[in-house]
Amino acid sequence: MMVTAVLGLEVAAKFARSERDFPMVLGRESSNVQALYDEQGFSSLGYYGFGDFPRASAREALRCMANALLLIPQTQNYFADLGFLAKAAQGLELQDNEDEFLLSRILFLMTYNKPASFEETADKFHLCDSILRHIHRHASDVQTLDTDPTAAAALSETLKLVFNVIHGFPKYAAQLAPAVPSLLKTVALSKTPSPPLQPPLTWKLNALASVDFPTSTESDKIEASLGSDLSSALEKLIAVLDESLKVYKASQLDTEAIPLLTTLQKINAAAGEGLANIPEAVSSLLFELSDKDAASYIQSVGYGYAAGYLMTHNIPVPQGTQQYASDTASVPINPVTGQRLDREPELPFPNMTEEEKEREAERLFVLFERLKATGVVDVQNPIMASLAAFLGLTAGAANKAPNYLIWNFVYAFALLSSRAPKILLKLDHNVAPREDLAKYGEAAVKSGKITADQLAFLKRNEAAHANRVEHFALFAASTVLAVSAGVPNEVVNRAGLAYSLFSLAFGAVYLLVTNPALSYLRMSFSSSSCWMSMVSHTPPVMNGVNGVNGVNGLSKVNGHARKDSSPMAPAFMVSAPGKVIVFGEHAVVHGKAAMAAAISLRSYLLVTTRSKSHRTIRLVFPDVGLDHTWNIDELPWAVFEQTKKPKYYDLVTDLDNTVFDALKPFADQVSPTAAPDLRKVHQNASMSFLYLFLCLGSPFSNACVYTLRSTLPVGAGLGSSASICVCISAALLKQIHVLAGPHPDQPVEEVEVQLDRINKWAFVGELCIHGNPSGVDNTVATRGKAVLFKRQDYSKPPKVTPVNHFPELPLLLVNTRQSRSTATEVAKVAAMKRKYPDVTEQALNSIDRVTMSAYNLIKSDAFDPEDDENIEHLGDLFRVNHGMLVSLNVSHPKLERIRELVDYADIGWTKLTGAGGGGCAITLLKSHVDPKILSQLQKKFEDEGFEEYRTTLGGDGVGILYPAVLHNGSNEKGGDEIDQQKFLNAKCEQDIERLVGVGVTERRPEWKFWSSSV
Repeated sequence: MMVTAVLGLEVAAKFARSERDFPMVLGRESSNVQALYDEQGFSSLGYYGFGDFPRASAREALRCMANALLLIPQTQNYFADLGFLAKAAQGLELQDNEDEFLLSRILFLMTYNKPASFEETADKFHLCDSILRHIHRHASDVQTLDTDPTAAAALSETLKLVFNVIHGFPKYAAQLAPAVPSLLKTVALSKTPSPPLQPPLTWKLNALASVDFPTSTESDKIEASLGSDLSSALEKLIAVLDESLKVYKASQLDTEAIPLLTTLQKINAAAGEGLANIPEAVSSLLFELSDKDAASYIQSVGYGYAAGYLMTHNIPVPQGTQQYASDTASVPINPVTGQRLDREPELPFPNMTEEEKEREAERLFVLFERLKATGVVDVQNPIMASLAAFLGLTAGAANKAPNYLIWNFVYAFALLSSRAPKILLKLDHNVAPREDLAKYGEAAVKSGKITADQLAFLKRNEAAHANRVEHFALFAASTVLAVSAGVPNEVVNRAGLAYSLFSLAFGAVYLLVTNPALSYLRMSFSSSSCWMSMVSHTPPVMNGVNGVNGVNGLSKVNGHARKDSSPMAPAFMVSAPGKVIVFGEHAVVHGKAAMAAAISLRSYLLVTTRSKSHRTIRLVFPDVGLDHTWNIDELPWAVFEQTKKPKYYDLVTDLDNTVFDALKPFADQVSPTAAPDLRKVHQNASMSFLYLFLCLGSPFSNACVYTLRSTLPVGAGLGSSASICVCISAALLKQIHVLAGPHPDQPVEEVEVQLDRINKWAFVGELCIHGNPSGVDNTVATRGKAVLFKRQDYSKPPKVTPVNHFPELPLLLVNTRQSRSTATEVAKVAAMKRKYPDVTEQALNSIDRVTMSAYNLIKSDAFDPEDDENIEHLGDLFRVNHGMLVSLNVSHPKLERIRELVDYADIGWTKLTGAGGGGCAITLLKSHVDPKILSQLQKKFEDEGFEEYRTTLGGDGVGILYPAVLHNGSNEKGGDEIDQQKFLNAKCEQDIERLVGVGVTERRPEWKFWSSSV
């Protein structure tokens, strides 16, 4: 009966001839293939594929299921929902090539969207053990892989599954480590394809590059863990690399050879000191790839690694190559032996104590001074030399760097100090200690101690002092580094003079100019002084250096070679909130007012700068499965020869089609195998990021990794894309040094300029994603609090009014998980307005009045967010607004169910937010709600398939954590540095908030925010 219902009488009749005919007919009869698209048809396939039927029939059904999973993404949901994932994992225990091929392929296809049950299923049915058994089985009969296509195809599908499983669930890399010996054996004993870097070899390399390698320092244990075929496999891999260098172009090698090189590196790391021949072979290979040129070899792998190899082989170490002793190496190297310090044998005597080290340093100091004084050796005391280099005193007599350092130190810390003016105004003396202007300034004016103008002067004085102190560190560091790097004296002197003049002009304008228009001069002077301290101290790029992009430690940009010498900037983080529409949904479409407010669910962006030997930018967004890398030098910088590149301070209201079209191929590279809907999300995010990077960056921008995490549900109407765009905008502006602060004494007008700049570029990012955004989401994400907006003429931008008085209020946000279309809901209201114009207009006007009532209530001086009566007034407006939206037919039974549950619990006032028809509901909580009631309500929400978030309404906007260090209750001195690995290890929203969150009830002091004017 099921077959008849799904397929119709004609196909059912064919099926009646043989059980095996059923899946064949279903998958191959073009007139009936649509049965694969619905859940019932797919259920029938699973019934025969995983049921107790002859294996030949079951395999035909599994074949059809695999095809459907590949061609029809929706069937992946059916597969998981119908419980077939567990059956497939369990079925992989069968030790048969055909079953292995089909079930590995099915599980491989199911890893694309990572269903929630995959990890649990893999653990329950020991998926890794089944995979290992198959790999070991194939390794025990390697010759069959070259003669039996079925066996080779089965192993290939299993290895593809290994790669995707580890990529999606990194914890399995360790569980699959026992596969390494068998994989190395199949590499060593199987035939090498021609050209070499193609399946099945590439699948083996991808698997080897993904799994964890065992490590040991004892040769017998290494051979036991890596297998007796290790040496043969290494020889084979080196031969493959040698052949690849001959047959592939450089652009192909850049992508195709990565798994091969990663595998070689892992073998080398695993071998360590236990198998000395392995590191020797890899070192020899790298020396060959450097054309046997010692200088190029040192530039490629670093002085520490190369020096030991060269000395061992009696090859002279070229003079001047010590500069390539990279400070960015991941492990410390002994520059004399070339060995890793952590693997050198321990000394037979204990380490020196701190007191012994100090005594030894004193003896060395005296010894060098005596040698120099007696003339035995004309040597410079290294301790004095180090001190002089640190202070910038190592150049000749013509070097004026010390003069500029001393002058700017005195200017920043003494002349601009606000202590003297406070003493003159009798606000700072022994009887009345210095007063905090932020706390007591207004009181001093009211009491007649000082005038309002004098208070304004003191505040400007404090701000100028803080700014120069902050920038002095940058100037001093760049000067010291320039002198240490051997920058010509005239360049250092010129930069020091320019910085000093700009700094002096900045302070004068800050203190003496009160005209708002002229006050922008100080920003110009501040930015100019920053640029002079960095750009003018930068050594000129070297020309004529041999090497290609990304090789030998050099990279080329516009024909110039760039040396890997600059230190990396510290990692930092940027965060921006999501938003909800609080009042005015749908009415705003028809020219009425609406109010949107920030919520404490936020996006977080970690920016990690890489060494200059890297020439790539990488965007990682694990919450949506996005991870892509672009070469900076290959980006279409030349497009700005055809169109004018915008300045960071320009107002950009439209996308430049020339730039957009030039970037499109780079966005199209992203996630080529992802499902269409997911790929669109990835490409939109990539286009937004690349457009901003091209406009705000340059070909000389640092290589960076941009890692995004979000506690906002994506696609729920909560402004997640705008939140991300604000993070990217602020991060890029910070990297080009055009954002000042934030700091407590920052003048209001400067804060407004910073926020406006971040907001405008975030809007450009939104243009890349949405085409015609309102600008409201990015404004809320930038400024925080709330905004009132109205758009009566769609040919013009909306009128946006910040509501900076908006209080922080406890909010319950519940996601119905019901998909909805904004366009559909807007069309409903438009149709109702055409049919019942007067009635609909009255409803829209009522919503507008509710919005304005809420706005007037909040901005009123009498409004107190801790007063129950005020909150009840606001809650009543929530309820009325929702009722009007229900009358416009844009609610949904799930939204009404949430409202019923909240009303029954009597904890607050609920309304839908956004377009309706699904999406989210928000509840303004009453004060002093019993936590037990909230927990019980959360359980009910979960039981009915809803997703609850406890959040805060009206919080901070964009903020920055520079550097990315938080204390997190850690006893570690200096705090806990947030690196990419820690950031990625946060598994859920709660983990992200615990690790890096800005704080809800209590702010983390390390996070700084640009606070809008009140």
